[in-house]
Amino acid sequence: MANISSSSSTSAASVAERFSWYCALFLLVLLLLDCSDPDESELPIQMHQITERVNYNNKKKVCDEIYVVEKGETLHTISEKCGDPFIVEKNPHIHDPDDVFPGFVIKITPNVSLSGGVIGGSLASLLYTASQHYYRFKFSLVIGIQGVESSSNHQQQHLQKSNNGDLHRLTLSKLFVFGDSYTDTGNIRKSVSSSWKLPYGITFPGKPTGRFSDGRVLTDYVASFMGIKSPIPYRRRMMKRKSVRYGVNFAWGGTGVFKTLVSAPNMTTQIRLFQRLIHHDRLYTQDDLASSLALVSLAGNDYGAYNARNGSAQGLRGFIASVVKQLALNLKRIHDMGVKKIAVTALEPLGCLPQNTVKFSYQKCNGSLNMAVNFHNLLLQQAVAKLNNETKDSAFHILNLYDAFMSTFKRHGNHSGGSILKPCCVGMKQEFSCGSVDETGKKQYRLCQNPHSAFFWDDVHPSQAGWHTVYAALQASLFQLYP
Repeated sequence: MANISSSSSTSAASVAERFSWYCALFLLVLLLLDCSDPDESELPIQMHQITERVNYNNKKKVCDEIYVVEKGETLHTISEKCGDPFIVEKNPHIHDPDDVFPGFVIKITPNVSLSGGVIGGSLASLLYTASQHYYRFKFSLVIGIQGVESSSNHQQQHLQKSNNGDLHRLTLSKLFVFGDSYTDTGNIRKSVSSSWKLPYGITFPGKPTGRFSDGRVLTDYVASFMGIKSPIPYRRRMMKRKSVRYGVNFAWGGTGVFKTLVSAPNMTTQIRLFQRLIHHDRLYTQDDLASSLALVSLAGNDYGAYNARNGSAQGLRGFIASVVKQLALNLKRIHDMGVKKIAVTALEPLGCLPQNTVKFSYQKCNGSLNMAVNFHNLLLQQAVAKLNNETKDSAFHILNLYDAFMSTFKRHGNHSGGSILKPCCVGMKQEFSCGSVDETGKKQYRLCQNPHSAFFWDDVHPSQAGWHTVYAALQASLFQLYP
């Protein structure tokens, strides 16, 4: 009986698929007929107008492949602006075409005419409208045949049957973040961090929020890719309790897997806080966790603390092995709680951070440091492969920050007469840093003219533009999170 039911369901879905395509084609024909003029004498004039429109659009600047939605924009206006009528089809993280917001990130693939240019705005708009009719009609048709109801939060929960008949949600609807300043969006306290002082946050949202950048950081881009708002920092969860529906950010700037130089929860403690929200506060169910993504960042604070404590060069390899071992234990612990997808960052090229290239006038990276980073990343690859082999569900994925950073450096090299390794915001003297002021409140830092052209914001952290570039390089890895 189970097989008959499954076959019947498959047949119904197949009928719905074919019928909806026919209807979509019919809708497109109607739209084309509606836009046409029966007077054949005007056809040459119309063709000339279409050609002029295409030529005009060919001269316009094509939208960036990785596009950040701005205030007031909709998928319809973006489709017309960028010449891409198939935005929904090519962005699986879009759950509802009517629900996009400023900061939402999408992939743009402009359509090309026979002459090699971008298609005209009118045609793009027409195709977009037809595609939306198709998707909405198809969704309604499947609801009618299979009795599926949309979820209360207006996100289409895509379901897939596994071999044992269980239903698994393919939509990742919550994000839980663990780590350090590369992912912290406001946990670190104002009294201990310059990230709560100007000029941090000047690009987004226009004021300091605790992010170690002029704007968005990795967490924001991953959340946007998922089609959700950035999860609320753990320390602010009680102020906006409704916001925990997107997940929680437990990351604290300056921390690592072990105790570092800052007094803040390390990764083990962050995971314990997460466990408390699940078992004590009961904020999340096992279904919630099964449709969630954990983002785990380790940007090297453990190694900074090792050097500050006069760790020896001879003992570094052993220390790296212990860091990766603890990181792997943390990843497994998160998975054992019920989170089905976990993305962990590879270590970025520490030898290319401005704090390590200043002695080279920001002209080259420190090769010795990057060799140590490569050893860390090799051990991480081995640890993740072992975890995936043990769990049998390919739950663990690496976001390769090292390659993302290095590919950007090689691609851009020197720009605008300066080095890409040079930060936008630096202290005027060695004892000062970005955001520093003297006892009179006078600024003791220098700011570049255009933060949008700088990869690094300060001595350690990328700018929003830098993270945008890194995010673009991570697209393929992020798409692998979706089965």
